[in-house]
Amino acid sequence: MTGHDAICLAPEMLHESLLKGLEERFDIAHILTDAEGRIASLSTALLGKLLPANDGKKGCALAPGVNLLAVCPQIAQSPRQIKGRWGRRISVSHFPAGAGKLYLLRDETSQSMAHQALREAAADAEAAKRAKHVFMSQTAHDFRTPLSLILGNADLLLDPSQAANLTPQISMALETIRSAGAVLMKNIDDMLELMQMEAGQIFADPGDYKFLPLLVAVMERRRDNLDARNIRLDIPEPMARALTGLRVHVDRVLFKKALAHLFDYIIAICGAGAEISLSASLKLKRSIVLKAVFPTGVYTPQQVVDSFETLAPLPEMGLTGLASNHSLPLAARLIALHGGKLAMSRARGRNVRLSLRIPRSA
Repeated sequence: MTGHDAICLAPEMLHESLLKGLEERFDIAHILTDAEGRIASLSTALLGKLLPANDGKKGCALAPGVNLLAVCPQIAQSPRQIKGRWGRRISVSHFPAGAGKLYLLRDETSQSMAHQALREAAADAEAAKRAKHVFMSQTAHDFRTPLSLILGNADLLLDPSQAANLTPQISMALETIRSAGAVLMKNIDDMLELMQMEAGQIFADPGDYKFLPLLVAVMERRRDNLDARNIRLDIPEPMARALTGLRVHVDRVLFKKALAHLFDYIIAICGAGAEISLSASLKLKRSIVLKAVFPTGVYTPQQVVDSFETLAPLPEMGLTGLASNHSLPLAARLIALHGGKLAMSRARGRNVRLSLRIPRSA
């Protein structure tokens, strides 16, 4: 706060509740004087803590009816900064208030100490965050190494040349080991990628690309999963025509990763025999909005929306190997790298709507 006379406060603005709220919320003491300089109202308790004693009383013997200039000239004559109790720095600002003046006093020393404490707390939190990232990354790598060995040996044993040496029961057990290991490896990879995103270790290098080919390429790579689960996902002809030639400003690799995580999540949520409805909106001049409406399978729509909004895990998500609980947060972060945004809301029946907004090329 600095001293100035640029603001004039009307007397009706200075009611007691306003001044009390100012004192409680911002730790600012006030002194209101009339035209003759006599004190009309003041923050008795707070001023006693800020100002040095005078004549054995706290607050420089300030009281209603006392002339401020007479009892405490340092306030009236020094409207910028004064020395308070125990050597604290007190800033003073004054404003015309009707015929008199309003003086506001603030303990800058306490404020500086509070800001320093906040800076130290923020530094401690950042250090803890970095330590967490290092620990989680190292732990994930420690899991990946033995898991890779397990999967590699399972593949060797399941090689067709070894078929004669395995009983059906052992073959089935090895298939279970391989499929469960692949699911676990995907979850670990997603967790590692998410940790890298949180640590700011992944950067976008955007260029201009046609949106429709990127979308088609990601969808077609999921065709086997879609067919295996009898899920229908196609780009409607009117939508394809509308998107033809439109370009987006994205990092091609990272944006395709984001779409992959997005579609893997949708396919995992849907369940068998579902139909995913795709549409695109071009109403926003600088963005393309891609919308997918799909049924929620074993989950309720509210479960799915709440999970998206709170980043809470969905039960047993990821056991199929299609997606993990990290898939949607990863997609959201990768899209945010490009200046885009993901949103989710409930639709009719057991459906939810997932919307992706991505900037077009200039």
